[in-house]
Amino acid sequence: MGGGIFAVDGDEWKTHRKVAASLFTGNIIGITMAKVFAEHAEELKDALLRFADEDKEFDIQLLLQWYVVVVSMSKQV
Repeated sequence: MGGGIFAVDGDEWKTHRKVAASLFTGNIIGITMAKVFAEHAEELKDALLRFADEDKEFDIQLLLQWYVVVVSMSKQV
């Protein structure tokens, strides 16, 4: 699964968690992020459908990392 937040332990996990935690405070999630996630969900769905249509293996963690970057870099955040 790579070296992302879901696949590491210890200090490395703490580092990933600290970075991610700043994106997920109650106010941001409740007001802004939910809207942004929903707006970009179509892009994620399209990417998943392309992989399915091509019948290719892919790294879901990389795709989800891309999604988080797209969402976090949104002008609305």
